[in-house]
Amino acid sequence: MRLVLQLLLAVMTSTIGLGQTAKFNYPLPADNDMEKTTVTFAATPAGDLQADVYRPKQHKEKLPIFLLLNGVGKNLGPVLFRNHPQYAGWGRAATTIGAAGVVMEADEGHPLTSFDQLVSYLRQNSERLGVDPDQIVMFSCSANVRTGMPIITDPKRDYIRGGVVYYGSGEVTTFRRDVPVLVVRAGLDVDFLNRDIDKTATEAMKVNAPWTVINLAGGHHGFDVFDEDSESRAVIGQTLQFVRQILQPEFRAALLARLPIAEANGFDYSENWPAAAAAYERLLAANPKDNFAHWRLAVALAGQGKHQQAIEHFRLALDLGNGNVGWISMAAAKSSMALGDRETALAFLLKLKGITPMVTQMRKEPLFESLHNDPRYIEVANSLNAGN
Repeated sequence: MRLVLQLLLAVMTSTIGLGQTAKFNYPLPADNDMEKTTVTFAATPAGDLQADVYRPKQHKEKLPIFLLLNGVGKNLGPVLFRNHPQYAGWGRAATTIGAAGVVMEADEGHPLTSFDQLVSYLRQNSERLGVDPDQIVMFSCSANVRTGMPIITDPKRDYIRGGVVYYGSGEVTTFRRDVPVLVVRAGLDVDFLNRDIDKTATEAMKVNAPWTVINLAGGHHGFDVFDEDSESRAVIGQTLQFVRQILQPEFRAALLARLPIAEANGFDYSENWPAAAAAYERLLAANPKDNFAHWRLAVALAGQGKHQQAIEHFRLALDLGNGNVGWISMAAAKSSMALGDRETALAFLLKLKGITPMVTQMRKEPLFESLHNDPRYIEVANSLNAGN
């Protein structure tokens, strides 16, 4: 039922759309600033499949690709898909950020096959077309997201450099930490669709995937062609800037360099303690003096009940200069109490002296109730009253 509703939404954006005529809501380059090449990339029983390749005229080198995914067939309502103002508009807009915009047709019922055929064609003809099929950022919206989401989250598709998802949802293969994704939510959209978007985006955040979410609170489904106002144009501009940024070599290098720590923190946040511990151990094998990795490894070990090992790494994190003295000392004291080691717990709690938020938290912590009469605990507890 949901697929039917999404398909209806896609058709609606090609025809009625709030009683307005579809018009891409962003300044586009003049015809003499770009070139358009139409290619036939596949043959089907229903006819040939074609794609339009838009390129800025001033660029002669091979350009990364901003690919406008078609998941619904050759037509969008009564209009040929690649001629629709929305998709032709995005294809032309891609040329303003140093990319080639590619707008495709698809065999109805077999959109994934059509996509793979197009990528294969672009790969075989990359020199002639001036495109780089190893750098593709894919745009999908509405019903097309059902095809697009599995593609941009498929780890085998290593040529995917990023994804843009507008007001649609689809099944996630896995949350890739090497593929930035921009999700744009239309605040006035149907409730079930926004709930699906919210659920998927939340899951992405839980594993620390590089997803960015924009909520256009007053935006309708298809706002990029039906809401002709400054707010919609601003979101389109942010989208183009996002694509430009993630295609920069230095951005890609930074993303990959941070991938191991991002992955480790994803396991950490989702409380997958064994995977988190293994990831932080790999980081420490490469850099034994990484005080952050020692801290988070200690947390992962404590999460598994391995408190003695955790205490060792909490100590190392502090000895190596980690500035989160309060958080680390509090956690280490809790691990010490879990082992029944009051002396070690008090030694860590003394480090909280004068750290207002942590002393307040210490006072409320049931684990420390048995320490309340110890002069050292009292010294820390009273440090706030003393103005320290």
